[in-house]
Amino acid sequence: MLLLKKARQDALLIEKLSGDPDIADDVIGFHVQQAIEKSLKAFLVSRSIKFRRTHDIRELLDLLKDNKIEVPPWVDGLDSWTPYAVEYRYDDLPEGENKPIDRAGLSSLAYAAIEYVEKQCTTEKGQSS
Repeated sequence: MLLLKKARQDALLIEKLSGDPDIADDVIGFHVQQAIEKSLKAFLVSRSIKFRRTHDIRELLDLLKDNKIEVPPWVDGLDSWTPYAVEYRYDDLPEGENKPIDRAGLSSLAYAAIEYVEKQCTTEKGQSS
């Protein structure tokens, strides 16, 4: 699925660049947000759930819940990456919130979202056969 392929590209970028102090946090945060967003959209597509054009991770998670799709507890807090898609992409982090993001494990978080969706899609295909 193209969305998961694109999400993997974002995750790979995070993996390769998150250790480079010359790469700004907002750039890393943008790719974390993108990997999560694309993974969730792939999940929605796999379940034939329509969604509007959005970068809002909370909205995508709510669509899953509204359609009675149970999500693992580790997705709580993923919506905190939403501002990196738009606000922080074009502006600096707000005063007081301009502390560095913890880059350790960010590629693991992105890959976890991708792998979860891949597993769900594989399980669904296996059940429908």
